[in-house]
Amino acid sequence: MNASKGEITLVSLGQNPSELGLRYLSSVLLEKGYSVKKVFSKQRREDDVSPQMVAQINEISRNSLFIGVSVITDYVRQARNFSEQIRRLNRNVVLVAGGIHPTVRPQEIIDVFDIVVRGEAEQSIVMLADELSNGKGVEEIQLPGVNTRFYTSEHLGFVDEIENLPVPDFSDNYVFNKKDICLEKNYEALFGDCYSILTSRGCPYHCTYCVNDFYARTSNHSFFRKRSVNRIIDELAMAKKNYPVGRIVFLSDNFLALGDDELDLFISRYSREIGFPFYCSATPNCIRKDRIGKMMDIGLSRISMGIESGSENTLALYRRKHGSPRTILQAAEVLHQYFPRLYYSFDLILDNPYETSEDLRDTLSLLESMPRTYDLTLYSLTFYPGTYLYEKAVKDGLVKDAYYLEQSKHYHRLNPSFHNCLFLLYKLKARAGFIAYVKSCEFAGGVWARICRSLAAYSVNILLAVCLLKMIFSSLRNKDGVLASHYVKLGIAVVRSALLRR
Repeated sequence: MNASKGEITLVSLGQNPSELGLRYLSSVLLEKGYSVKKVFSKQRREDDVSPQMVAQINEISRNSLFIGVSVITDYVRQARNFSEQIRRLNRNVVLVAGGIHPTVRPQEIIDVFDIVVRGEAEQSIVMLADELSNGKGVEEIQLPGVNTRFYTSEHLGFVDEIENLPVPDFSDNYVFNKKDICLEKNYEALFGDCYSILTSRGCPYHCTYCVNDFYARTSNHSFFRKRSVNRIIDELAMAKKNYPVGRIVFLSDNFLALGDDELDLFISRYSREIGFPFYCSATPNCIRKDRIGKMMDIGLSRISMGIESGSENTLALYRRKHGSPRTILQAAEVLHQYFPRLYYSFDLILDNPYETSEDLRDTLSLLESMPRTYDLTLYSLTFYPGTYLYEKAVKDGLVKDAYYLEQSKHYHRLNPSFHNCLFLLYKLKARAGFIAYVKSCEFAGGVWARICRSLAAYSVNILLAVCLLKMIFSSLRNKDGVLASHYVKLGIAVVRSALLRR
């Protein structure tokens, strides 16, 4: 066995230990002869980074060429705090930041990190590791897609052929559990019987609230790339052989972007070689009865679909031509035909300051017009830097530029409002008559109607708690301890976010 070219430590500050981006980086580094330590903090975004965790990362990375930290906007404050803490323990450590936030706003991270890798990092990180292993100092490094305090590159890393990437590295994981970082070798302890896989990168659409909008406006490439069906099945076969897998999660934004021939090949090979129940996401315009029926035959058990709004005005603001209310309704009718064998859910974005009461009533009307066998996943609109909607909100004075550096916002934490109460009642499948009564109070006069409107707004936090409890109990009934634990942590994060907002 060849000696390692050097050791690298990669750190995720997020709650999800899957973190496929970091695992892809680990794989390409391993392939090029480096050894890698992967650390997953399972950090709640409202917390400061634990000093105990920082001290232990400092110890296990003593021999590393650099510490690479994956940074998204939700965790940028924690990333800055991590850097400041570890720098006090080791002034000579080389700190590298990567991920979407350093890609979009490198200036907000380069003051506390030595190096920022922008864009997709599979190629950049290997070139960077080679430079450092050959003895170059940070001030000497000049690479495409890599920024330092001494050199700025406008290039964004981009992998033309995602086919050629190795599969993500799920081997030995260092996990921080309250006080100590432990080496976790048991796949099932972290992921249960679930295996997550990407079938594509990017998205064919450029919704104005999404990072894909940034890439569409700043890149000469089409950032949407599909993996071949054969590579997808080969990775799943590897997972089936090596891990205690019983379910598959396709994490791509739109799994049904597969062409008809590709889908037929996938169905043929998946049914013969894999055979596990699976979950995927799709856009409304890709939902067709013939496709859903074929996928049900080979194990499709859950599907989620982003509808975001039922208002034509709001959908135009989001640039969602592929998801008109009519298209959404047609997709919902298709999915309903397979209920209850198929569990399906719709994503909605709430707390949009550009929406009027009429826009919200349009969305409620859409929900009312669909068969009520769907579930809802509700999000509070978050303005992310680099997107058209963020720039518009800053220009219109709705948010302060770089507001996320001062306070975190949890995207499941809904504002207390009359309409949000109604959406939560739909999620909880409250009786239609009760929902109709609450809706009737919106414009009604009199004391009872005013009391109803006030109670509805104040009940949002209680209803959120009820939703989370339902999801926890459902996970426990299905003997899915990992998912139940996720919902418990999500509940804690949402509560803490509410307290901080006060």
